[in-house]
Amino acid sequence: MRFYKCFGRALISSGLFATHVQATSSCYPTFKAKPDYKAGTTVSASIVEHTTEPCAPDLTNQAINKSSLCNADGTRPVAITRTYNYRCVDGESSLFCQQGWAFDPASLYGPVAWEKLEECY
Repeated sequence: MRFYKCFGRALISSGLFATHVQATSSCYPTFKAKPDYKAGTTVSASIVEHTTEPCAPDLTNQAINKSSLCNADGTRPVAITRTYNYRCVDGESSLFCQQGWAFDPASLYGPVAWEKLEECY
């Protein structure tokens, strides 16, 4: 019995039975429109992602307010702000990293100059 207790502790302390916890990534400095970004520079930027979530229609509220926050398909729109790390790309397109807000990593043209990395907190 003693052997199993020690053996079990050895396995747990060695990490064989320990659960793996994903380390949260920290954010690089926030993107600012400045001309000194170059290939390999890392920044962070926030974007708003639009998605839906399930919901149940509130028929009483709909009748009183003549509106509904729930669509007929049982979902409602949700906007979530997320922050990601980005890296200025290599090559000629890295020049766009210096072009200010037009090539903000989270903008429409951002992917031309910036590679999206991981979500950060």
